[in-house]
Amino acid sequence: HVGVELWSRWSVETDRKPFCLTVLCVCVLQVLSGLGVCGGWRFVDVLGLEDEGVSSVPSPSCALMLLFPLTQQHESFRQQQAGKVSGGTGLYFLKQTVVNSCGTVALLHAVANNPTHIEYGE
Repeated sequence: HVGVELWSRWSVETDRKPFCLTVLCVCVLQVLSGLGVCGGWRFVDVLGLEDEGVSSVPSPSCALMLLFPLTQQHESFRQQQAGKVSGGTGLYFLKQTVVNSCGTVALLHAVANNPTHIEYGE
């Protein structure tokens, strides 16, 4: 079995009232199934990136989805780094353009960048 680790708790600010979103693993597995991905995937919550939080992550793992709200500082850094990246990396990248679609985009990145770990149904 291949594990995809999911950082599933993040905050988003809407109308100046913060609220928490939780990605349910069952829903994520349904999305994968809809994309034609066969079983064997497992999702776990990573509660922190410190040693204690990461030590409970099953091994081997093929992806870590880190979902976080973007800031102007992050966007400036991303634009600066984008100019330094050359083509031919072999990585799939999809820029999120729809608000609050970060979980979906992260899932697509995890699937698209792990072709050797993916088995598709007919």
